[in-house]
Amino acid sequence: MSLNLTRFSRNTWIAYLLVEIGLFLVANLTAKSASHPGTVSNVFFDTFIVGLVIAAALGITALVRSRRA
Repeated sequence: MSLNLTRFSRNTWIAYLLVEIGLFLVANLTAKSASHPGTVSNVFFDTFIVGLVIAAALGITALVRSRRA
């Protein structure tokens, strides 16, 4: 059984990277704004970290699959 769920094209990885960079930048821009500084920033930064962990897991999975093939 072959699962192609972890195979992304180069364009998909680039788009994913751009979204991650955007989340990181928005987290930094919102760090010292509004009446509760850091609240919105923490949400964006946590989302960035979760996305980074997912990207690392998918990258490791793709690397292992390519080594086995």
